[in-house]
Amino acid sequence: VPDESMRIKLYHKLANLRSRDDLKSFPDALLGRELKSSPSDQLLNNLLTLLELKLLAENARLTSVSCHIENNLGHFEIVFMKQTTAESLAQLLTSDDSWKFSTDVLRADHLIDNSSWIEWLRTSLELLGK
Repeated sequence: VPDESMRIKLYHKLANLRSRDDLKSFPDALLGRELKSSPSDQLLNNLLTLLELKLLAENARLTSVSCHIENNLGHFEIVFMKQTTAESLAQLLTSDDSWKFSTDVLRADHLIDNSSWIEWLRTSLELLGK
C-alpha cells in the first residue's frame, strides 16, 4: 500500500482482528474477493497466517513461539505462562511425540521444506489452547 495513511489504517484494522473468522473474511472485506496466487496476495496470505498463529498462541496463553532454522529443519520453542493447564500440555505431548517438555518450555524439531510445518504448528497451538 503506497499511501502511508492508508497503510497505517490497514495495519490498525489487522491489529484489531480478534478471531480466526475475522482473519478469514478480511481479504474479501479489503479486496472484495478471495486471495489468489499473485505475489501481493501471497504476502497478505502469509501475514494473515502469522496473525492466525499469534491468535492461537494468545488463546493458549503462551509467552512466545519461536523457530530457529538449520538445513530445512526448524527448531521450534514454545514458552508458556505458568497458568497453562497440565491437561493441555498432556494432550499435546501425547498427540505428538516430537515435542519435548522442560520447565516452562516445549521444544520440537520439524522439517520446514514445505508448508506442512504451518499446519503442524497450528494444530499444536490449537491443542494447547483447549
